[in-house]
Amino acid sequence: HARRAPPLYRLLVSTRDYPAEKLAAGPHAGDAHVRHARHLRQVLQEAERTRDDLPRRDWLAAHGRTVDDVRAAVAWCFAQPGTVALGVELTAVATLLMGEMGLLDEYRPWVERALRHVQDAAMELRLLTTRHMLGSQTIDPVDAAAGFERARHLADQLGDTAHRIAPFHGVWSRSYGAGDYHAALAAAQAIGRLADESGHPMTRLMADRLVGMTSHYPGDHTRSRQLVERVLDAPSDRAPLSYVMLTPRGVAMRIVLSRSLWIQGRVDEAWAVAEAGLVLAESENPYALAQMLGSALCPLSLWRGDLDAARRHVRRLADHAQRHSSPYWQSWARHYGVALARHDDPGAPVPEVKPGSFKELDSLATVSDVFANAEAFARNDRGDVGWGAAEVFRRVAERHLAEGDAAAARTLFDRSLAVARQRGALSWELRTVTSLARWIRSPEHLAALAAVLGRFTQGEGTADLVAARTLLAAG
Repeated sequence: HARRAPPLYRLLVSTRDYPAEKLAAGPHAGDAHVRHARHLRQVLQEAERTRDDLPRRDWLAAHGRTVDDVRAAVAWCFAQPGTVALGVELTAVATLLMGEMGLLDEYRPWVERALRHVQDAAMELRLLTTRHMLGSQTIDPVDAAAGFERARHLADQLGDTAHRIAPFHGVWSRSYGAGDYHAALAAAQAIGRLADESGHPMTRLMADRLVGMTSHYPGDHTRSRQLVERVLDAPSDRAPLSYVMLTPRGVAMRIVLSRSLWIQGRVDEAWAVAEAGLVLAESENPYALAQMLGSALCPLSLWRGDLDAARRHVRRLADHAQRHSSPYWQSWARHYGVALARHDDPGAPVPEVKPGSFKELDSLATVSDVFANAEAFARNDRGDVGWGAAEVFRRVAERHLAEGDAAAARTLFDRSLAVARQRGALSWELRTVTSLARWIRSPEHLAALAAVLGRFTQGEGTADLVAARTLLAAG
């Protein structure tokens, strides 16, 4: 095979240790370490250029075995006063390798150390952007703002479009991961304007990817779907940028597309898209699989009422997050488990729950009343998040109803219905109309339920449609 990596040969331990000791004791050890680090820098640069040309399995077979060499070289470079700059460069080009190996928690301190020593403007810009990608949950907002201003200053110095985009991508990464969707959308739109200025089709595609992903979360499902489908149909997403996007396009787009399709009432298509995304994610890096499970398969199966599938996917997410030491996704899995337990026994005591991010809370608030709490309501009430607002309002309305506050319940039911219709969220609309018809058994409400149900062309066996038909049959 023309692209197959050449064979490597391993020395016997004793044979290897003897010349290593001789080298370390001689005058040329430093030169050998420098040549080793420079060679790895070149290898990693080439690995980054060829990532889209190979299946992940082949790419890892060719480059994954260098990770111990990279660890050793980076450590050596930072231990010597004359090679720190080389260590900074090696750290900067190791992002893709460490991400594909599932080692970002290990890599994060490398980036922080490199930023303390970096002297080159382009290298500092790349490291700042990487830092935002790695630290969406941990970077202090003041620190993040200072990092953005520094990145903008560096980008202005460097001048070209690729560098001018990088600061906004850093803001997008941090804001999107933290659930600050308005800031993320503003950054994605800024990248779009720079893409228009540059006229480069791959930069335009990258901007469409970010705007499409982000538009879903404030609740603009139509725009999100249009852009996501356009990006999925494009032949390539290789962009002339100085940073790495670790989640493959096909996975990232299918996560958002499956969610939008479900919310818009195309529930069987949504499931098919999510399952196709899962197959793709299984051949990609550990973060892709965690995102596909946590952001798509777990909530979709809970929304559909397919509890067997939900248990299977939540268990897999928990195992996967544990295996790859990801506290972020461990939290998602643990709290999805709480939602399942609550469904099995609604009267059981509620354990203490504390989602690790607003993005996690936003998702959980649509799958269990436990999480449709004051904080989740406030985020939707303020418009910080919109994709699940109709469902959160409905769940809080049901709580008011159970507590005997009919006026507050009616107000929120009406608000839920208005938001669902405004955003084309047919699945949320069905749930709210069902709640109203169950509460007020009038011919008017039953007719409204029948009308909404009639707009569904798929999802025959899903829990919401079954519940609506049962209610109509009971009159």
